Amino acid sequence: MPMPKKPRLQCLNCSRETKRAVDKYCDNKCQHEHQYKVYVASWLSGQENGVSLKYGNISKHVRRYLIDRDGEKCSLCGWCKVNPYTGKIPVEVDHIDGNWQNNSPDNLRLLCPNCHSLTPTYKARNKGKGRDWRRELYAISKLEQ
Repeated sequence: MPMPKKPRLQCLNCSRETKRAVDKYCDNKCQHEHQYKVYVASWLSGQENGVSLKYGNISKHVRRYLIDRDGEKCSLCGWCKVNPYTGKIPVEVDHIDGNWQNNSPDNLRLLCPNCHSLTPTYKARNKGKGRDWRRELYAISKLEQ
């Protein structure tokens, strides 16, 4: 007597029936979309810090969230020219307060390479100039001693 087939599951993203009984998603696109939604929700609630584990940079999900929120253009000058070689608009994520660890949505914006290079915090220009967050960290560590 043949074994009865397992019932197929519904896709976690779009609720369509999956192709196989062991699949959680109907395709890779739905999987990536669901992972993006889950990550952004946990980042906005403070459970994630928004940093990519592989490189220590801003997470690709956070960058996508900023593009969805603000549009793929510079927040200061509105520049949105497509690079002819990559086919993408080369906007960079800027930390407004200069603290690379502060990845709250209010502290992040997209800038073109030109505007980003003109900011006082570009490429850690403010390094060693008494960053406020560093002062607070040292003050807390001295109080604990």
